[in-house]
Amino acid sequence: MSAERDRRSAYRVQTSGARDLLALLETAGGEFRGEIRNLSIGGAGLRFALDEAPCLALGTSVRLTISLPLVTEACEFRARVCHRTERRDCRDYGMAFEPQSARERRRSEAFYRLFNRRRAYRVTPDPAQPLPVSAVGSARTQVLSEVNDISALGLSFFTDREGDARLTLDDRVTLRLSLDGGEPLVLASVIRGRILDGTDRVRYSVAFDRADPSFAEAEERLADYVMVLQREELQRNASLRGG
Repeated sequence: MSAERDRRSAYRVQTSGARDLLALLETAGGEFRGEIRNLSIGGAGLRFALDEAPCLALGTSVRLTISLPLVTEACEFRARVCHRTERRDCRDYGMAFEPQSARERRRSEAFYRLFNRRRAYRVTPDPAQPLPVSAVGSARTQVLSEVNDISALGLSFFTDREGDARLTLDDRVTLRLSLDGGEPLVLASVIRGRILDGTDRVRYSVAFDRADPSFAEAEERLADYVMVLQREELQRNASLRGG
C-alpha cells in the first residue's frame, strides 16, 4: 500500500467549529479546553482562544481527552504537537496520536468503531437541498434523479418506469453528482439492488467501484459530505430530545 493510499485511509473530518466537539488537553503546565477543528483516526486539529491557549513547542507530548456526540464515553489519547499556527484571536495546534497499548486501545474502542464504520454510515440529503444524480448504464442512456440516501460506499435513488427500462441489475453505470457545489464527481459504480415500492417508482441501490481510480479521487469528499450530514442529523436529534 502506498504512502498516498495510507494518507487517504486516515479520513480527516472538518468539524466546521461545532461547539459540542471539545477536547481537554493536559500538559505539565495544566489543563486546557479546546475546540476540535478536524479529526481523523491518526490525529486532531485543536483551536484555543488566545488568552486561554497553552504555549507548546513542536514535539511536545500531551494527553488528550476527546468527547464526541457519537461516542458515549470520552476517549483518551497520548499525542504530540506536530504543528502550531498563531492567529489574531486564537492559537491552533495539530496533534498526532501516539501508538496505544492494547489496554489503551480497548478504552478507546468506540472511537475506532466510529471511524471504521464511518464510510458505511448512510444519510439522507435535506429535501430543501436535493442532491441531483445522473446514471448512465451500458445502454448509454441517461437516467436523471435525486439521491435518496448516500454513504461513502454507495447511494440509492428512485426512478420512474421509463428510467427503470434503461437500467439493469448488476449493470455497470457511471454516476455524476455534485456534493458541495464544486466540481461534479464522476464515479464508476455497479447496480446492486432494485426494489419496487408499490407505486410507479423503482428504487435502485448502487455501490461505488472502489477498485476504479474514480473512487480514489472522490472518497475523501464523499466521506466528508456524509459526516457533515451525520453531524447535522445528530444535532437535530439532540435538539428534539432537549426540547
